[in-house]
Amino acid sequence: EFSVDVSDFMSNGADNLVLTATGADAMQAETYFTFQNTGNVSTLNLLSNQDTGDLFKIATTTHGATTITTIDDDAAAGDLTLDIDGDITLDAAGENITARSNQFNFDSTNTEDPLVIIKNTTDDATSGRLRFLNNRGADGQDGDEAGKIEFYSYDDGTPSGQRYAEIKATIHDATSTEESGKLSLQVASHDGGVEEGLVLTGGSAD
Repeated sequence: EFSVDVSDFMSNGADNLVLTATGADAMQAETYFTFQNTGNVSTLNLLSNQDTGDLFKIATTTHGATTITTIDDDAAAGDLTLDIDGDITLDAAGENITARSNQFNFDSTNTEDPLVIIKNTTDDATSGRLRFLNNRGADGQDGDEAGKIEFYSYDDGTPSGQRYAEIKATIHDATSTEESGKLSLQVASHDGGVEEGLVLTGGSAD
């Protein structure tokens, strides 16, 4: 039986710190890189050397379910940037991707870009779909918007965007079994306000 004093070749040792090599026969426990298993969750943390309460966390649990988290303990500035030298592929075997955000931006410096493609590759007569869903968590009401597409550009005198046209779908009649819809094609009138130009209404006729 023999014992080894790892401090002879390891520096900065402390609980949960990850070891890295500092030479052919030396190691260092990294102050800002930790691993911990609690219950059935294994967690890697990369801590900021400016504030150890600011960190990037990867946590893996049952079935390989993984959560990636950024934490700013003083504010909400823990941004996440993916700078990819190549393409990005999201391949969800569960066939469902959910994103929660107030705004998504797509921008490009190429002519006629960005381009958004919704492609169906099934060998049948159906196509892909773009669906707007207004779920207010209660009964729908007459006049509720079901979806809207806005078209903005600039005028020749101000730096802010001007809405030039809009396609809007609303509930004309929300009565159960008597539902009817309203589709409005709107354009900016001469004063810049957007007014209805063409309106299709389901009305009361079958």
